Amino acid sequence: MSTVWDVAAGVLPGGRRFFVGAGSDIFRWDAMSGDPLGAPLTGHRGWVMAVTAVPGRNGTAVIASGDENGVILRWDSKTGDRIGNSITGSRAAIRQITSLILPTGSTLLIAVDSDSTLWRWDAQTGESVGEPISLSAEYPTVAPAVVDGAARLFTSGTDNKVREWDAATGEFVGIPWVGIDIQVLARADGSMLFATGSPEGDISLYK
Repeated sequence: MSTVWDVAAGVLPGGRRFFVGAGSDIFRWDAMSGDPLGAPLTGHRGWVMAVTAVPGRNGTAVIASGDENGVILRWDSKTGDRIGNSITGSRAAIRQITSLILPTGSTLLIAVDSDSTLWRWDAQTGESVGEPISLSAEYPTVAPAVVDGAARLFTSGTDNKVREWDAATGEFVGIPWVGIDIQVLARADGSMLFATGSPEGDISLYK
């Protein structure tokens, strides 16, 4: 086993939960027993740096993985078979991949690369959505959420500012918040809870 650079969790057909890890290849494990699920998934031509489990329309997950060359591949989470063509655009290492189910019902695949650029694709077709978004901070991360019916992307980084973007258009929304990192939690009543971290070690919560 090589270095595992990223880990995500998902659901297989039938409700079985699994973990997926990114490293020299892509590895799957049963979430309860820790047993490997099938052989490693191969196909990337470099280190796999980021991985996510994209919720499917039937409640199961599709695996999306990004490598050091900026290439993203999609996989059937149960069989390990490749899905569709490679997704390209970035030529820098993919540092984070995540997804967001839009109010329209389609799913957006979102990635941030080592050049501090945010990319968006249709998770099913692999087609690009809008123009890349240049982020001003180093080591940025993105947290997607649907807030009051609007699809949003919240980015943060070393400049200690959280920025809000329209997920569909890529337009900047509002004014920056203070925070070096942000996480978004969807609560049972459908509202969102935001948590931001600071360089001083503080965590702030926002509704």
